[in-house]
Amino acid sequence: MKKNEPIIQATSNGKNFYLLFTITEFDGIPILFIVTDDYNNLYLCDCVEFREKQIWLISPIKFTVLMQLMNQQITILSAFKNGDSSKIIATFDYDTGKFTQKIINFDEISPENLPEEGAFVYSKSDDPMLYWSEVTNSAKIAVRDGDNLPQILTMLENAVGTVKAAMA
Repeated sequence: MKKNEPIIQATSNGKNFYLLFTITEFDGIPILFIVTDDYNNLYLCDCVEFREKQIWLISPIKFTVLMQLMNQQITILSAFKNGDSSKIIATFDYDTGKFTQKIINFDEISPENLPEEGAFVYSKSDDPMLYWSEVTNSAKIAVRDGDNLPQILTMLENAVGTVKAAMA
């Protein structure tokens, strides 16, 4: 079976990352989203730049931490701080069409490249950068052909349902 194209491509020392679920987007560009690698490990990604080049902050995330994030029990920044202090900075240069990846310690990340303190995945303030994507036919879910991820998708759908019920 053919796999979907990676949203972030491997470099000589990096990994392929495949879009699983978009939490927030801006003009069709995933801003905060979940990806998997070739081994179905989960990662939380934040697109910190997309004007002159795309730059992503990528952090491994445990499923329990992901569910805490989706259920607003922890902030976006807390989810990035959680776990291993090593993070990945991936860049796509529009001019060269090439991806680069490097491992960086969380403490070395510039504050302007981190999520805002106190920001959750959804805000009743109607901030367009903090909203839930639909998990229906208009969803930004791309599960690779042949992968068995129904449990993750079901739990994400349930989390979205919980937030929608709270909004009503």
